[in-house]
Amino acid sequence: MKLTAHDRADLNDPAVEMWLPVASDVAVGVGQGDGNVSLHQIVDERPVRQLNTAIANQSGTIAAASAALVKSIANAR
Repeated sequence: MKLTAHDRADLNDPAVEMWLPVASDVAVGVGQGDGNVSLHQIVDERPVRQLNTAIANQSGTIAAASAALVKSIANAR
């Protein structure tokens, strides 16, 4: 999911973010940043779940290694 203002779509723009859900509790963010890797442990998994659901709502196809996760995301649409 690309998060950006309407007129700023280039991933080279530091104001543009790209988030990729990896699992029900893991997301990877891609962007300019400072060039280093940042790890953020979360206690509340709801923001990643909300990201997964938002992406699913904009998608025609949903795939994952876990059938249960795909079902739960599809049912949340």
